[in-house]
Amino acid sequence: MEGDYVVRKFDHGEHMFFIHRGCVDVVSEDATMVFATMHPGRFFGEISLLKNCPRTASVRAQTNCDVYILKKDDLDQVFLGYPSIKQQVLDVVEERIVAVRMQNAAKESQTPLAAASPSASVASQLSASSAASVIARPSGASVTPGASPKPKKEQDNNTSANNNTKAKASKKSKEDVQVQMEIDDQSVEINTPDREPFLRRLQKANQVVIDPSSFRLRILYNITFVLVVFTSMLTIFQAAYQYDSAWVLALIYLFELVFMFEIFVKFHVTQADQYGELELNFDKVYKLYLKSFSGFALDIVPTIPFEIFAVFAPVGSRFAVFTYIRFTRLIRLIRVQHYFSQWEQQLDIVVLKVRLTKMLIFVMLIIHFCACIWHFIACPSGECKEKSWVTFQEYEGVAVTGERYTDSIYWCVATITSTGYGDITAHSFEEMLFASFVMILGQLLVGTVLGNIASTLANRDNQRVAYEKELENVKRELDENQVDEELKENVIEYFDYLWLRNKGVSQLDLFKNLPFCMRTELALDIYGKHLRNLRLFKDCSEAFFRDISLCLNEVILRAGDDIVDEGDIGDEMYIIHKGQVNVISERDPTAVECILKEGDYFDDINLLNDTPRSKTIKALTQVDLVTISMEDINKVMERFPEDATKIKEIGQNIFSRDAATASYSCSSSAAASSEAAAQSQC
Repeated sequence: MEGDYVVRKFDHGEHMFFIHRGCVDVVSEDATMVFATMHPGRFFGEISLLKNCPRTASVRAQTNCDVYILKKDDLDQVFLGYPSIKQQVLDVVEERIVAVRMQNAAKESQTPLAAASPSASVASQLSASSAASVIARPSGASVTPGASPKPKKEQDNNTSANNNTKAKASKKSKEDVQVQMEIDDQSVEINTPDREPFLRRLQKANQVVIDPSSFRLRILYNITFVLVVFTSMLTIFQAAYQYDSAWVLALIYLFELVFMFEIFVKFHVTQADQYGELELNFDKVYKLYLKSFSGFALDIVPTIPFEIFAVFAPVGSRFAVFTYIRFTRLIRLIRVQHYFSQWEQQLDIVVLKVRLTKMLIFVMLIIHFCACIWHFIACPSGECKEKSWVTFQEYEGVAVTGERYTDSIYWCVATITSTGYGDITAHSFEEMLFASFVMILGQLLVGTVLGNIASTLANRDNQRVAYEKELENVKRELDENQVDEELKENVIEYFDYLWLRNKGVSQLDLFKNLPFCMRTELALDIYGKHLRNLRLFKDCSEAFFRDISLCLNEVILRAGDDIVDEGDIGDEMYIIHKGQVNVISERDPTAVECILKEGDYFDDINLLNDTPRSKTIKALTQVDLVTISMEDINKVMERFPEDATKIKEIGQNIFSRDAATASYSCSSSAAASSEAAAQSQC
């Protein structure tokens, strides 16, 4: 993704990269300088791949990229069949190494100010002068081409020279204003162009592009979503009940102003292509929204006030025509489906919550629409038929916001959820036909809602079902091997604990599909403080820590579980990430010599020497450990020989000192570097 590192300088690499799509930048170690930009068809990482050496530069994604990877093992397998080509490739790589080193040395010797504008160089000269004073100048000022400072004269009294600093301004023409600045006999002429016309500045300000993930934009979309639902319900309510109210109309057209503002904002909202790239050119963003059917056309048609043509209708039916023409506002209901579709595509959501909300909104709209249509069939245009359910209820003249609407909702809910109760029944052919339709719709609606809820709950338990299946296989294997019941119970309880802690998923396995650099950054962020506190890794390079962080393995234990037993041969060390452990005394198995807490470590000397465990360690609480094995540390040290020399020297000193003092190889993170901690009772 844009901004992510593909490789970092000094990291060990076993991959070569080919750019299929996108661009990457070759940057300095501190990422302040860009040496080069590579486009599709280019490749990098071949030197580390073939020479087994650290990366010679850092490469960062300028845009979202698709990159193909060639692994060292695969390339070596191919070279076995083509030894002559292998030698040719190695010769070319040797030449590349020399060229890259010379190029990097030349580029890193340059300063970022070398490419600065003339005004920047003048500013640096002014700030370097000990006699410079602060002089205000109009914004947008630029140095006049060709202006050169006069040679500075020798002065005996620097203090008096500083007080002679002056600033003079004179108007040269109607277009340009020339400011003459004299500082210690150095004069710099600065031209200030006229201000841009107001319309030009307004046009530039209007070309801003908005990120679709903006928090404020999401707030606007949420507000307009609520207004779409509310105005749609109000529109059909007015048409069905012929409810004429000045404050309702004022509220409706106030909401229309919000929709107009949203259209203006959407002209500036960029869109992502299939690769996740955001378009930053305003002209293209503007045209994408304008030409999209689900964009501008869907938004502008409901906003056009077609109801103005109601003035041509007869006076008696003018309001009825007005409410019917406003049915164009119902086109916005398409946006309700779009809103929930986008919401369901997000990953950081509770799917059941989203689908329940979606079903609730749709059920509410369906009930409201059916209730309004039910009343409209009985009383079209506000005039009730003689043979209708309204007439038989005998409450003509009652306010539409009262019993009529309430009874319509009651009839609709009763008919959708069942076949009704018979207190409100259809009396005309139209009412009977619509009632039959609502009954069928109700059965389909109830089935759809229940089906969605059931499928969501079933999918949510997929992970649990898979874990229970794995646990059943474990139980069957234990039974077939006739494992002791107490041990069998401990194994099952451990699996239950893993599910309780992290749903049976290892933290390290969660991120194994991330890019290499992202995995190292994540591992260092979680475990870096523990690794840097290890006495063995004192003064190691940052690249070493990034590499070793990927070699960590996670171990989760319950309170009371044994971690290591005295006398066992071990080739790994332990770091306490969470929880506490007890160090058991050699003389008394029930006595605790010391308690190790988060950040502490033990048996670090086992990374370099196959020595027996000198103490028994038990978990005092539920504890999360990370381990490093001898095999992993040897592989990393092969890639970093300088760090390996330091580690072996420190390890030899620790081993000799512990052997002489008979002290245990564990340490507190707070005192790992002190001599006193090394000779403590632990």
